Amino acid sequence: MIGIDLGSNTLRACKMKQNGELIWGFERIVGSARGMDESGLKSQAKERILKALKELKSEHELSGEYFGAATAAFRRAKNAPDFLAQIKNELGIELEIISGEKEASLVALGINSRLKALGISSKNALFIDLGGASTEISFKSELRSFDFGIVSFANDFGSDYDAASVVCASACEFISGFEPSVVVLSSGVPTTVAALKIGLNYASYDAKRINGMRLELGDFDAAEAKILASDDKDTLVGKARSDLLLCGTALIKCLLAKVSAPFVVVDDGLREGICFALFSGSLKAKQF
Repeated sequence: MIGIDLGSNTLRACKMKQNGELIWGFERIVGSARGMDESGLKSQAKERILKALKELKSEHELSGEYFGAATAAFRRAKNAPDFLAQIKNELGIELEIISGEKEASLVALGINSRLKALGISSKNALFIDLGGASTEISFKSELRSFDFGIVSFANDFGSDYDAASVVCASACEFISGFEPSVVVLSSGVPTTVAALKIGLNYASYDAKRINGMRLELGDFDAAEAKILASDDKDTLVGKARSDLLLCGTALIKCLLAKVSAPFVVVDDGLREGICFALFSGSLKAKQF
């Protein structure tokens, strides 16, 4: 099965065996929500997305059953349906806009599988997936999608990181209702913070070394300091990612400020969850 996650900042895809083993993985920063306004997706963002999807097709054989999900930026953008139709016509890749609640449930599937492989109990785990324009948080059967993410925050507030406390207020209230034994952090910000902690940069990033790593709030401060002090931020954390990562660390620190449970990082998320949902039949597969 192939799972495709066209997010508000990143395009991620993978092909998976039924036992959960990845055959291949693919990731590109596309900044779908960069500069997005009332008119919808910007032409530069659409160009980046098309370029990345063409690279996906050229690097990996896309055949058989798959599902492609488009997330928050596409839920908001007025021109998203027309653009997704263009993608289908030009590249033969059908992408479906999914709800925030569906996204949260699929992310939880991906995370749960990784936790099982790591031998970490998910019984009382709180999942936080900080995306580009939405944030999915779940605890057991409670699933919520919140309308903020690192790209939307950068669009609205730039480097005014103090605004994080206002933006995260409703999510923090939601989190306060639970007593998790562990907080599991997925998506690019915590995985990058984990990578920086052990001396990896964007090119040397290794998901196998990241999965299951423990983080503390101080690690986010340390990552911020390392990014700000770097003379080559693009090499350190990826092209044009440094500003978004700084927005993300501000948001995560706000979300976790009053949480006493330990923090664990996993690389798995929506694309993996899509594959597991396809295998179980809970998601209807499309055919290349």
